[in-house]
Amino acid sequence: MTWPLPGCRCKPQWRKLIYPCAAEAQSTLLKRSVQAYQRSLELTQNHYRGGVAMADDVAHAQTQLKTTSAQRILPSVHTVC
Repeated sequence: MTWPLPGCRCKPQWRKLIYPCAAEAQSTLLKRSVQAYQRSLELTQNHYRGGVAMADDVAHAQTQLKTTSAQRILPSVHTVC
């Protein structure tokens, strides 16, 4: 990816700030989402062992966790200017 991108009117000093901030925010969001889905899976497994949840509920929680864990943060372009 090269700067300036077509149509971007950002000042040169801003270009170095926009991308790292967005990437950091996405990384933090992904990390927190994985933690939340891990906790959700644990609770669902406990409910299943207690007879409150079904096996499908556990499978769904596992899928959510695995899908979120597998996501890769791709560079994205944010035009805030």
